[in-house]
Amino acid sequence: MKITKCLIGFVFCAYWCSITGGRADNLVVNGDFSQGNTAFSNEYVYIPAGYSYQPQTYAIRSSTTNFNPLLDHFLDHTTGDGLMMIVDGGFAQEVVWQQTVPGACKFVSVN
Repeated sequence: MKITKCLIGFVFCAYWCSITGGRADNLVVNGDFSQGNTAFSNEYVYIPAGYSYQPQTYAIRSSTTNFNPLLDHFLDHTTGDGLMMIVDGGFAQEVVWQQTVPGACKFVSVN
């Protein structure tokens, strides 16, 4: 069992995984958000279109300023034109992203 914790800005993440063998395939479904708001869950409010200035909201967009024009302008870091998850964090420790990965991880979560 491997437990990894990290801090990115004000986002805490924890991964609990137990992987045996030499699997190299990507077991996280929609990890690049190319399929939009699918295959994961969270405790935040999804904003499908338009702007949001409220904490504890998120969107799947191609640009940060499409979600909140007050944010610095960033594009997807992989291709520059893909989708990414943009989160306006809250003050409590709610789950931002989580997914059960069958056969590999009991639970993967970012909160």
